[in-house]
Amino acid sequence: MKVVKLFIIICLAVFVISCSSSMKVQTDYDPTVNIAAIKTYHWLEKPRETPDSAQEALTENTLLDKRVKKAVNIQLIALGLQMEKDNPDVLVTYYIGLQDKVDVQRTGGGFHGRRGRFSGGMVYVDKYKEGTLIVDVLDAASQEIIWRGIAFVKLDDDLKPKEVEKKLSKAVKKMFEKMGRQRGILS
Repeated sequence: MKVVKLFIIICLAVFVISCSSSMKVQTDYDPTVNIAAIKTYHWLEKPRETPDSAQEALTENTLLDKRVKKAVNIQLIALGLQMEKDNPDVLVTYYIGLQDKVDVQRTGGGFHGRRGRFSGGMVYVDKYKEGTLIVDVLDAASQEIIWRGIAFVKLDDDLKPKEVEKKLSKAVKKMFEKMGRQRGILS
């Protein structure tokens, strides 16, 4: 009976761990700026440099640049903004990072019985990569950040281009939903 209970507890723990969110999104903004008044945007041009490392080459490439800009453009247009090159209200830019992470979960274990014997429980180790996307919206005149969205996404090793685009779109959508609330578009 104890073995069955232990098995059920371990299965539940593994289920809870596997269902934990693989994406976190946070935003920050300047409360003195009327986000709802923003009507136009354009992309802040970044100088193209040769990557100094393989890590930089993974995060700075034209394929990823197109995917990020497409996902952000879709969300900004959905919020009612229009792209305008000549005299935009705001400029948009982004940064991407990639970091190796380790998640260690321990289940069960502890001191039991009159003699205080320790039972070990189970330890689960998950090694993965975490991608970070930062999208900044800057006042076009001062070039100061007026809104920032940050998404942390757990990445699988064998992501296909379509899966990358899907995760990226989901993260950007979640990020800009918060801006939509600030613009009074979403509740």
